[in-house]
Amino acid sequence: MKVTASAPCSSANLGSGFDNLAIALDAFHDRITVVDHDGFSIIGDGVPSDPERNTAGLAALKLIDDFDLSRDLEIRIEKGVPKGLGLGSSGASAAAAVKALDEYFDLGLSQDEMISYAMIGEIASSGSPHPDNVSASISGGLVLVTRDGGLRASKINISGDYRFLIAIPDVITENKTRAARQMLPPSISLESYSRSIGRVASLIAGFMSGNRDLIRAGMNDDVVEPSRISLFPYYHKMKRMALANEAVGVAVSGAGPSILMVCDDMTEVSPIIEGTHAIFAEYGISGRIIEAKVSGGAYVEGSPVSD
Repeated sequence: MKVTASAPCSSANLGSGFDNLAIALDAFHDRITVVDHDGFSIIGDGVPSDPERNTAGLAALKLIDDFDLSRDLEIRIEKGVPKGLGLGSSGASAAAAVKALDEYFDLGLSQDEMISYAMIGEIASSGSPHPDNVSASISGGLVLVTRDGGLRASKINISGDYRFLIAIPDVITENKTRAARQMLPPSISLESYSRSIGRVASLIAGFMSGNRDLIRAGMNDDVVEPSRISLFPYYHKMKRMALANEAVGVAVSGAGPSILMVCDDMTEVSPIIEGTHAIFAEYGISGRIIEAKVSGGAYVEGSPVSD
């Protein structure tokens, strides 16, 4: 038996929504194939074969052990999402693996159950089971994660036609996500807490209503992004440039170093693309900028894509 599943990349946080908001994008996808095999193994170019160090493998083992399933299978990983760039690469692999295993064993897992298993895989890359990227990769669209009496991923309806520019520098840092999480402040002031809540509410309300001013206000952050600015010193200049050309909002994508720019029909895309290349050159790094749209969630190939 063979089952192949695909899951999209994602951009987490969106400024103020640290560990709670993420959006699936169609720029890149990971593919996972599960096949019958004598024993448990993981194969794929450039990925760890040790399941304890592989997000897909770790998520798979947790699911297999919880349901007392056979370990006689091989997980083949085709990486389409670039690693270490803040685009949910590890989450996409874990999401696709859980989706494939759910089909392979005919488990009938709910969406939240799949997210709960996929997030375990994130321990292999970041040291903690954060659910934002995997939630978007599994559910598709814009997702809010809550943890009140259990994990729940809620899809946020988006009003308006948005496209996204992703500025991707050619900068790879080993164990970047783990290091970036260690840079976070251990505590924040009540004032910062209150301001952050307001911004998250503004961001969600903006996407639901199609109000670009609310989205722009909500994509600001003075807690997480400033603590990591040494990882992407070009960010503030790039953000000012994009906003001056009517980008709806700009934020670091996940733990960076990629930068996400939300665009609509008012946005001057060409000057932003030119400005991005100029800023990368100013900082002595090469890079690219790609366009993306909101993606559907993980799906089993040969089955309908979730909307």
